[in-house]
Amino acid sequence: MDNKLWFVPTGVGDAFSELSYSSSLYIGYNDFNIAIDCPHPYRKILKEAAASSKKNLKLENLNAIIITHLHSDHISGLEGVGFYSKYISDFKLDLFAHKDVMKNLWTYQLMGAMAPINEKEERRRKFEDFFNPVTFDTPVTKIGPFEISYKFTIHHVPTTALKIKAGNYTLGYSADTAYDKSLIEWLDPCDMIIHETNDGSHTHYNRLRQLPDEIKNKMKLIHYPDNFHLRQGIIEPLIEGRLYTVE
Repeated sequence: MDNKLWFVPTGVGDAFSELSYSSSLYIGYNDFNIAIDCPHPYRKILKEAAASSKKNLKLENLNAIIITHLHSDHISGLEGVGFYSKYISDFKLDLFAHKDVMKNLWTYQLMGAMAPINEKEERRRKFEDFFNPVTFDTPVTKIGPFEISYKFTIHHVPTTALKIKAGNYTLGYSADTAYDKSLIEWLDPCDMIIHETNDGSHTHYNRLRQLPDEIKNKMKLIHYPDNFHLRQGIIEPLIEGRLYTVE
């Protein structure tokens, strides 16, 4: 399995789910591991996914986290990860995001809780005290053995879909988006596509089920609501904590 591109959905639900953790992925290739998004409580999420997948999904085994956008169901775990990394485990993760996402992450999402001084420190803490922030805006970004490319989606805030290539295989991830034909076309060359489905401003399932069979056959669903019928039988929903291989 180490020489294959694999992933575990550490969460498959939406922001309102009572049944699942928020959508996120843990991806590995040749002992190099990255995560897509970081919901709270992240270490608990990883522990439960590790138990069900039989993979060693520890925070300390992660080499990088990629953030797709700033909605709290996708980044609520960063505060805890940052504090744990600085004060408990004494290591800093590389944190990747597009520059339009990264520019507001510290100032508008994390600084209020993480910057104030405490009795042991004489200065306000900075983003770089907790993470190694890395922005990407080039067509392809190298992260270890992975090649990451992006496309903006149709969403309320800047959000990046991703192509994640390692070895001979590519995993596509829609992130949060309304239905977008151009995004489907961009993801089509991938060996496996993970696409969100939900109500409101997201991608309705009926739009996805009308896609050609060759796309549906390699598509998996994520970010689905609690009332989504897991046995609807046309496009496979991802199961939280299950190990998948991209082939």
